[in-house]
Order: sequence, then structure tokens, then C-alpha cells
Amino acid sequence: MMKRLLLYILCLFVWMQAQAQKNYTLTGIVSDSNGMPISNANVQILENNKPIAYSFTNEKGSYALSYNSSKTQVLLSIGHISFEKTKLVIDSKETKKNITLLEKKTQLREVVVKAPQIIQRGDTLSYRLSSFAGKGDYTLRDAMKRLPGIEVTSSGSIKYLGKDISNFYIEGMDLLGGQYNVATNNIPADYVTSVQVLNNHKDAKMDKDVLSDDVAINIKLSKHAKFKPVGTYEAIGGLGSNGGLYQTNGAGMLFKSRMQLLGTFKIGNIREFATDENINHFLNDQLESFGVKLLGNLSSSSAPLKRERYIHPKDYSVSFNLLNKLSENKSLRTNVGYAYSQCNYAYNHKMFFGNGLDELVQDYQYQPAFTLHKPTLTIEYKDNSDKRYITNRFSSVALFVKSELPTVENNSNSVFQNEKYHDLGFSNNLSIRWKTNKFRWSLSSLLNYTTMPNGTIRVSDVGVASFLQSADSKQFTNQETISATYERRASRFYFPLSFQYRSDRVNSALITDDYSGFNLVKGNELDFSFSPQYEYTHPQRKYNFKASVSLATTRIDFENEGTTPLKKQKWSFVINPSFYFLYNVTPRATIRLQGAFANKIGDLADFITAPIQTSLNYQRYSLGILSENRSVTLNAIYDLKYPIEMFFFNFGIGYTHQHNNLLSAQNVSQTLIKECPVLSPNSTDNINTYFNITKQVKAINTKFSLYGIYMHSKSLMMQNSMIYSYSWNSLNVAPSVSFKPVSFMELYYTYSFSKNFTKVQNVSKSFLSQTHDINLVLQPVKNLQFKAMADISTKEMYQPKFNGHNYFS
Repeated sequence: MMKRLLLYILCLFVWMQAQAQKNYTLTGIVSDSNGMPISNANVQILENNKPIAYSFTNEKGSYALSYNSSKTQVLLSIGHISFEKTKLVIDSKETKKNITLLEKKTQLREVVVKAPQIIQRGDTLSYRLSSFAGKGDYTLRDAMKRLPGIEVTSSGSIKYLGKDISNFYIEGMDLLGGQYNVATNNIPADYVTSVQVLNNHKDAKMDKDVLSDDVAINIKLSKHAKFKPVGTYEAIGGLGSNGGLYQTNGAGMLFKSRMQLLGTFKIGNIREFATDENINHFLNDQLESFGVKLLGNLSSSSAPLKRERYIHPKDYSVSFNLLNKLSENKSLRTNVGYAYSQCNYAYNHKMFFGNGLDELVQDYQYQPAFTLHKPTLTIEYKDNSDKRYITNRFSSVALFVKSELPTVENNSNSVFQNEKYHDLGFSNNLSIRWKTNKFRWSLSSLLNYTTMPNGTIRVSDVGVASFLQSADSKQFTNQETISATYERRASRFYFPLSFQYRSDRVNSALITDDYSGFNLVKGNELDFSFSPQYEYTHPQRKYNFKASVSLATTRIDFENEGTTPLKKQKWSFVINPSFYFLYNVTPRATIRLQGAFANKIGDLADFITAPIQTSLNYQRYSLGILSENRSVTLNAIYDLKYPIEMFFFNFGIGYTHQHNNLLSAQNVSQTLIKECPVLSPNSTDNINTYFNITKQVKAINTKFSLYGIYMHSKSLMMQNSMIYSYSWNSLNVAPSVSFKPVSFMELYYTYSFSKNFTKVQNVSKSFLSQTHDINLVLQPVKNLQFKAMADISTKEMYQPKFNGHNYFS
């Protein structure tokens, strides 16, 4: 009885407390002394010095709080890393309270973190470029390689903590899109005051309140490089083994608040540069035709050394890039480019193939000569406001390629191989997005057309089997997508519906001394997909979670009316789920987890049943069976950064399991490799893990970097009707150091260690590769500079009596 009485009293007490508490709502705007809104300010309600509710201000500085309290007055606390913390007592009945914060006179380290070389403010990390650039770093690209945490690859693509950038800006304006090599190769390093890394980047203003995993680069220019025309020019001359060496280039530029212009011109025979400046890092191979993928590049093989050591290039390129701001939110961008590249070289190439207890050897001596013409055009209109985001981008590219490949086969027969093709591509991508209350809407339309009117590969000479391979192709793609996004508190629900139609036409013919065959392939593919996604973002952006499932149905209608006629019609339905999780462990440490299951079916290439011969010794064709692939992919990435201490670390591990219905198979003879898949279910497992550490030691003016990657692959393959189990392991470690002991001397050193292990059946082999790259720069007086460079390479290419499938060159 006593226990029941105590329980009733306790319940009554709780009920009275609940009745005593009332629900209140408080809204307002937080701004600075100039009336400008302050975003990401922390607003808290405290009762008895304990927080009972909190929120963060949005881009407009507004906040909203709901709380329960039995007090007539509560404490309101507002904090921000760049402003003085403010506390004031308010009546609980107040529903609106605007607050003005005062900027801190003495900025603390955790507020606006500053150092002579790096400044961090919120999501923006700024490098003072002059603090890192060396005396030999004339271009922006050279100088950016010295920045800790930033990687510039051999193709010019920029990564931050291992992640590709999504945008490249000059003074906040997108002049070049994905062709930012034009800027990094031609803007002098001393024109740039700082390089900004924009984390949590959103290109669209209407997405400012959406958590993003994208990262962008913004270049801040010095005063003498803005508001007036500036330019650079360079002339180089010398002597080489083939005669005179020269290079001349110039760049004119104008960067104003409402207009940017950059024009470039280069010509020379010292190094390759034309194709590099025409790379679009965001477009990938969207405008490459099916015919080019079918024929490949006859001169694509090369020796296992740095290309600049043995090639004889002749390049020239020109580009014109203009961006006009039509209004505060509207802009028009035009990029025109032309590249001409020609090179030739010579090398020997041996391939070794296992054949039971014997060994097959193919020995070739090549003298490739390659010529490329590549004009490009991009026009983009953009309307980027707080309520809508409209872009329309038209892109076109053309390729005119000629390859010549004089060849000596097995130290006996001399043959001449050549390839010619023209490739054209056009694309128009329209995207319209807008938001209304709790909904965001999106419409997009992609039109893509590629064609290779005629491509040929020809081999002819006396005493050997000659052949003529021709091909042409056309492909049209139309993709339409409509999407609605519903927002409720910290959750978002995405409902995208997509339709895609693709039409392909591929013709090919192969004529040899003893064979004649052709393909007349046409195909139509229709896809419908519905891919709902749920996203949750923690109110304090501590973590972000996304889960989606793609429900897609595909109708294919493929037919080959060539030498081996066949027809295939099929409906398929697939479900592809995926997830993404980002967790900010601390302001400096982030964990990303990703996973996806994918079902894929093949394309028109599965119905190329007559052989395609792409070189003197290589031929491939298909069975006419549609390939099917199921895969599971898992990735985990960890990032750690201490910008002021100039320490950056990232680590990643990934696993992929694939199941295929077709098995890769080769038939190898002394003179020819024939490749055709066979119907045999098989699986492939891949594991990779990598790490990257960068540390700048200011006291000794030295940057240390260490990169490592390990990869493992296990699969099956067939050669000469025998199935082999095959495994491959690779370990690569590359430490590097840039050292400036005195003001007039700089030393750059990179060591690369690579060890590859292969196992075919029960036969194991290992191959070692080591390289040393050394660069020394001396500048005893201001306008006099000496450079010395060396690279030392040691590579194991082949071990005798190798009875496995793999080949080494």
C-alpha cells in the first residue's frame, strides 16, 4: 500500500512539473555591426546555466528555437568564432529577438585561425602562394604542387586530400569550367596571392543550406593582375639530337569584376603540351564516339620510361576564353580551343605468354608517328540566384587522327601499319532548378550526338599477311529527368524520375588475305528509372546520411545484319541500392563510408560478332551474348587535417566483388592474339588501400610527403582453351621532399618503390621497380637561374620460363 502511495505522489509531482512548464518559440536575426547577416552562429537558451535548446543561424542570419520552461526569464546565448560572445536575459514570452554581434578585436586561434602561410575561416582554407612557391615555379600549376594537402596529377587535375575538385574559380568566377589547365599552365605564380580551398562547396546559391561533400578551388589575384590587361610571353631555344629546339608561348588576360578574358598561344618542339591544355576534367569521354572506342589508338603503346625522355614532339595550341556577367546572377561563358600534336619515337616490345610447359614470345620493333588535330567549343549560360539555378551548356569537340607504325615483326618481316579517323561530338545539357517553400524542383535534359564518319587501320607489305579494317559509327542519346525534393526539418526526400533513349549504328569490315567479314549493327535502348533517396543531416552538421534505391527497367533491341547475323530483344528490371555516410569526428577529422550494389547489362559491343583487328597482332570479337555484371562496392575514407600546423593525412580502403556471366579468353599464337569472351560464370575480387601524408616544416622550410597504395586482385582467365586462376598484388610507396636550405637553392627529390606479385595457378613471380627523380634549382642573382635534373630508373620487366597468362612489356 505504501509503495502505491509513493508511486501516486511521484506521478503527481511529475504531472505538476509538466503543467508548470510551458512551450515557447523564439525567432530572430543575428547580424554584425554593419547589419550584415551572420551565418552559422550558435544560438542557445539556457536555464540554470544548462542549455535546453539550441540552433544555428542560416545564410540569412535567421534562427528559430522551440523550448519548454517553467521560468519567466531565461538566458539567451549567441556565439560565433569571429565575434564576441553575447549573453542576455529575456522574458520567456518574447517571440522575436534580433541580436547584433561585435567583431572580436583580438581574434583567438580557434576563432579565425591565422598563420603567415595559411588562413582558415570557416569552410575556406587559404594558402598564401608566395610562402610555398619555389624560384623555379613560374606557373600556377608548378606552385600549386608545393601546397600541403593539394595534389596536382600528371594530367593537371587537382585533388584536395585525395578528392577531385568540382569547380575551379578565378576571383569567384567560373571562366574555364573543366578546362582549368589553361589557367594553371599560363597564369604566372606571382600573379596569384592566394589559393583558396572551398570545402562543403555548392555551386548553386539555392543550395547554400545543403551539406555538400564537394571541394572547389578559388584563385585570388594580386592587384597588378586585375582590372587592366596583363600578359606574359616566353621564348626558349636550344639544340637536341634531332636539331634545333624551340618553344614560344604567350598569354593575354583581363580579370575584372564583371568580365574575364584569357587567351593563349603556344608552339614548340621541346615537350608535349597541346593535348594537356585541351583536357576537360569534368566532361570525361562523353563526346567520344563508339567507333573510336572500337578501333582504339594504334600508337598508344610506349616504353616504360618518362615520355619526355624519348619522344620527339611538335605541338601548338591556341585558346580563347571569355566570361561576361550579364547581371548580378546571370553569366555567359565561351571557350574556344585548338590543339595540334605530333610526335614520333622508336622502341622494342616483347610479350611473353604461358602455353603449358612452353613459352610463346612476340617480338616487335616499333617506330610510331602520331598526328592529332583537336578543335573544341563550349558555350554556357548560367542564371544562379537564391531561388533558382539555370544552366545550359553546349559542347562540341572534333578529333582528326593519323597514326603511322612501321614495324619489324620477330626480327624478320618489316610491315607498315597506319590508322586514320575523324571523330565528332556534340552535347547540350540543360538544367533548371527552383525551390518553393519546402519543395525543390529540378528538370534536366541532355542531348548527345557522336559520329565517326570513317576510320581505317591498314597493314600492307610484301611477305606478310596484310589487312584493312574499316569502321564508322553514329550514336544519339537523349536523357530527360524530373525530380522533386521535399524538406522536413533535418530530412530531405528525393524523388527523381528519369527517361533515357539511345540509338546506335556501327558498321565495320575486315579484309585480310584469307578472310573477309563485316558487322552491320544497329541498336535501340530505352531506360526508365525511379531512384528515391532519403537524406538526413544532423542539426549541427555532425553527420550526414543518404540512402537510395534505383528501380530501373531497360528495353534493348540489338541486331547485327553482318557476316554472323543475330537479333536480340529483351526487357530487364534491376534494383540498385546504395548508401553514403559522412561523420565529422572533430572539426579536423572526417570519416566517409560508401556502399553500392549494382546490376548492369552489356551494350552494342556484345554483338560485334565479326572480328575487329586493331593492330598487326591483335584481333577481338564477341559471341553475341549479352554480358551481365553484378557488383558490390564498399569504401571507407578517413581525412585528418591540421592546416595551421600544415599537416594533412588521408587514408582509404575499398573492396569490390564482381560476378560476370562471360569470361575473358585469349587465343595466342606466334603472330596473333585473338580475344573473345566465353560463356562461363566467374567472379573477381579487388581490394585496395592507400594513404597520403603531407607535412610542412616551417623551421627548416621543407615539405615532406609520403604516399602509399596496396592493391589485390583475384580472378579467372582463359588462354588457349585453358582456364587459369590468377592473382595480382601491387605495393607502391613514394616519399618525396622539397628542401630550401638557403634562399638561392632549392632541392626536390622523389623516390618511388613498386613491387608487383603475380600468381598463375601455382607459379609465382615478383617484379621490382624503383625510380629516383632529382631536381636542383640555383639562383645566385635575381635574373640568373641554373637547373639540374636527373631521373634514375630500375625496372624488372620479365623473368625467364614464365608459364602464366600475364604478359609484360
